[in-house]
Amino acid sequence: ALIITVIILLILAGTAISISINGGDLFGRPQNAVAQYNNKVDEENTEINRWLSYLDQYSGNGGDEITLPAGWDSNKLSTTTPYVEGKIIVDGEEKTVKAPIPTGYTASDISTEDEISEGLVIYQGTSKVSTDTNPQTSRNQFVWIPVPDINSMVMCKDNNKNNDGTVCNLVRQNDGSLKCMTHHANDNGTELCGRSYATTSSNSTVDGKNVYSYTMTFTDRNQTFSANSDYREPAIVTGNSSGTGKSYDAASANYHDLGAGSAGASLFLNQLEADFKAMAESVATYGGFYVGRYEAGYDSSTYTSKKEQVVMNASTTSGKGAKMWYGLYKHLRKASTNDDA
Repeated sequence: ALIITVIILLILAGTAISISINGGDLFGRPQNAVAQYNNKVDEENTEINRWLSYLDQYSGNGGDEITLPAGWDSNKLSTTTPYVEGKIIVDGEEKTVKAPIPTGYTASDISTEDEISEGLVIYQGTSKVSTDTNPQTSRNQFVWIPVPDINSMVMCKDNNKNNDGTVCNLVRQNDGSLKCMTHHANDNGTELCGRSYATTSSNSTVDGKNVYSYTMTFTDRNQTFSANSDYREPAIVTGNSSGTGKSYDAASANYHDLGAGSAGASLFLNQLEADFKAMAESVATYGGFYVGRYEAGYDSSTYTSKKEQVVMNASTTSGKGAKMWYGLYKHLRKASTNDDA
């Protein structure tokens, strides 16, 4: 009996000590330990899932922020922000569009120019724009012009070849080319030309002088060449060498040779057509294009688009006395292909 009494007293003493150490909570500490363990497991699972999601996005298996539209070249885009998404109104309908951010550039974070609907501006360089003292004068800037439908600015040259009033339907192919499914659905090629926005013309007399005006229609998607008209771009101006017309693009006038570097009128036209086609295919792929925010600034070696720059003109770029647009075209063309370094 004495032994049993001593054992019971020892058990009670141990229990009393345990309660004292645990602040009176005999079962709380073990329960807390279990809860803390479970919380740590949840935190680890959350972190693992976050990294798996991150890797999944950058591997192209998911994530709207990283997955690029079909045809976009990831090597040409910023690795931190490949594009900016926004909404615009097209013919009364709201559309979601994306503006690509080229590598080496960053989208503006200034409130009046950081959305596509208000004219998204990109700046050369990768640092934040709002932290610069005066970014408009120190960094090149370009504005994104969204073109959700390439048919709103380009047609094929066979637009009215059958004189049947059929409308072009340019569709981007997997190789990046454009094919008119109305006039070239069963062949391999499409020659492109600019859409004519001037649909009607008129003239009047003001102060004894003739004033010619045109009605511009930018929303008409059903334009076709009329019987008495033809496409206008890309084209060259050969003029009438025996009359009053200009013949700057004629074979006998080698201004384009001096300025644009194309030996002969026909080769110059080929160059214009190739550049126009490349432009149209790029616009169709990326859904728009960038235009300089300011007039082209003059620099002896490259192109600038900054505020308060000396404006580039034909006189400063043509060379050899040919003070016409050819030199400007050549200078900008080289700058766009990084040949002017």
